[in-house]
Formats: sequence, C-alpha cells, structure tokens
Amino acid sequence: MKIIVWIYLTIYFCVLTIYSCIAQGYGDTTEIRILLNSADSLHVKGQYPDAQQLRTKAMLLIDSFSLERSLIAAEACHKVGESYFTLGDYHQALSYFQRALEWKKLHYNGNDLQLAISYNDIGLAQMGLGNNEAAIEKFNNAIQIREVQYGKNNPSVAKVKMNLASAYFNLNEIESSIKLNKEILYVFENAATEDKDNWIRSKISTMGNLANAYAARGSYEKALNLQFECLFLRQEYLGIKHPETVTSYGNIGVIYERMPYY
Repeated sequence: MKIIVWIYLTIYFCVLTIYSCIAQGYGDTTEIRILLNSADSLHVKGQYPDAQQLRTKAMLLIDSFSLERSLIAAEACHKVGESYFTLGDYHQALSYFQRALEWKKLHYNGNDLQLAISYNDIGLAQMGLGNNEAAIEKFNNAIQIREVQYGKNNPSVAKVKMNLASAYFNLNEIESSIKLNKEILYVFENAATEDKDNWIRSKISTMGNLANAYAARGSYEKALNLQFECLFLRQEYLGIKHPETVTSYGNIGVIYERMPYY
C-alpha cells in the first residue's frame, strides 16, 4: 500500500512540476516577446544602443529560464546580432548570427527562408570583417534557398546577389562583379510593374555598383554614364539633399579624377 501511495505522489508531483514549468515558460516567452517587440520599435527609430540593450536583456532571460535552442531563442539571438552589426561590431554580430543559425536548423527545414536570412547576414558580417571568401559561400547558400522559394529571376533573389557582387568586387574579381551586377540589374528592370517602386532603390544601388566595377576596370565612360543616371534617379526619388544623392555626386567626382584626359 505504501508503495502505491508513493507512486501516486511521485506522479502527482511530476505532473505538477511539468505544469508549473509549462506555465512559467509561457510567461517567460511573453516577457521575452515584449522585449523583442519594443527593441524592434527602437531599432526602426534609429535608437540602436537602446534596442541592443533590450535584446540583450531578452537573451539573459532566455538563458536564465533554460530556453536555449528554442525558436524564440534563435530569433532573439539573431536580433542581438543585428544590433551588433548595425553598431559596427562585426565579430559579435557574427557570433550571434552563427549561434542563431544553429538553433534555427533545429526548427526549420533546409530550404526555409529563415535560414536564408541567417546565411545572408552571416555573409554580411564576414564581409565586414574582410573575410570575403567566407562571405561568398554564405551568400550562395542564401541564394540557393531563395531560388527554391521564389525562382531565379526574382528581385528577392537579386537582393542577395547584390551582396555577392560586392564580395567579388572586394576580392578584385572585377569581371565576375560586372557580370553579376548586369544580371541583377536585368531582374530589377524587368520586375512586375506593381513591384518596381519597391525595388527602385536596389536598382539604383546596383547601377552604382556596376559603375564602380566599370571604373575599376578602366571603363570610365560607361562608369560615368551610369553614375549620372544614378544621380538623376536619386534626385527624382530621394531628393537632392538625400545622403545617397550626395554619394552620387562624390562617385562622379572620383571617376573624373581617374579619367586620364580630365
């Protein structure tokens, strides 16, 4: 009889403990979600250090309640990496992005867009550290997933290819950069009519990247024509005082300086 009572009491307390953990888990998740949402709002407003502080607090809660490797832990970890990346701390950003990717792999299939986001951001952090070869590998991983989800000639795929083209440029693989930027530009120029306004800034940036690659190759006339086109489009869409418009003026000046007959 005593054994039966002991078994029942053991089962009772186990069930009670599990229920308590589940209830506590939901509460913890809610608090973490509130912190992450508040941090996102601050990040959008440009208050990056404050956003980072809230995201780091969310990670501390995750650690204290043993929620590591959970889906919300992967999200929070990636967002902390995002904050570090925005603040220019690429070493810390890379560490958090890599950990988030490992946790995401526990919850998503191999072609999920969440993994593509992680691969792309890891590539950006690697490129920020000057590790362009490693960045190229991650960008290609992200591109493969996006091509499965969207198709090859989709602006969402082209957006990641922009980063890949930049990595080629950084490695002085100018012809590869030119070829890829041309492909990217074709996609943006032929995007569906209702999507063109969404991708206009990416199109202009690609034109600028292609112009820089032409200039690096010594094709100054092509580079200059493209930079002037970038300038006119930025004046039209962004205004004459926008930082990107000012950048166009500077890029044009650099090309003139390089041209041997000016």
